[in-house]
Amino acid sequence: MNTKNNKRYKINCEKIETAFLTLILNHKYEDITISQICEAAEINRSTFYANFIDLYDLETAIKEKLFTLPDDTIVYPGHSEKTTIGFEKNYNMYVR
Repeated sequence: MNTKNNKRYKINCEKIETAFLTLILNHKYEDITISQICEAAEINRSTFYANFIDLYDLETAIKEKLFTLPDDTIVYPGHSEKTTIGFEKNYNMYVR
């Protein structure tokens, strides 16, 4: 069974998240499809849906991981110069 503690689950989530983050560098969020993510992650669509409900669920999972990092963690968003997790949490309306 593919549970959250399962090694296969963790590997597939990592592949899916990496594929999404790679695609978001060159595509608008609204233009990214599950099929594109699956192709980039080299997984089947059923594997995607075994791990995430939809694209918004994937986005939420990534945000939750990012926001567990310390506030002084430096990040390089695509929209500006380097910033910190804490600054983005407090001032970026798109990550709240």
